[in-house]
Amino acid sequence: MSKEVVETHFGEMEKRKVGEARAEARVCRQEDYVKALEDDGFIGKTLKEQAREMGVTPMTVTLWRRTVNWEEIAARYRKMYGMFKPQIDMALIRNAMKGKEKSIELFYQRFEGWVAKSGLEVTVNKEWEGKTNKELMAEYVKGLTAEERNKVLGMGIGMGMVKADVEVKE
Repeated sequence: MSKEVVETHFGEMEKRKVGEARAEARVCRQEDYVKALEDDGFIGKTLKEQAREMGVTPMTVTLWRRTVNWEEIAARYRKMYGMFKPQIDMALIRNAMKGKEKSIELFYQRFEGWVAKSGLEVTVNKEWEGKTNKELMAEYVKGLTAEERNKVLGMGIGMGMVKADVEVKE
């Protein structure tokens, strides 16, 4: 082997070793990151703050975050803070008893499983489902007298421009 080939070969081996060492260092630092998540002060920091503290880029922290077992961390926190639940529940009850609306709502959600309705609730008559406005109007005017039908269709109730298209089969 020539001297150049030997140097290249050893150079490649050296690069591999450096790459392996960097990968190992990343794993170690990632383990440090997971360990740091046990600290309330650290977990509450922003991505940039965590990266600065760990001495890495925000992208590295983002990659680390993808591999963290967040369920395990959440379970650990629930276990740590579980001892405070009775005091928090009592504070909630005291506030609800004072008439604080939000506490009353939370009380019923927490202890009774109540869920507040949100938005508009619409019930559709099964007979009307899948029918067009034209078909619905035809059904509506079917039971009316000719005079009532003309009045309804003349007013265009619920039909707008479609009123002239309604055909009533008697």
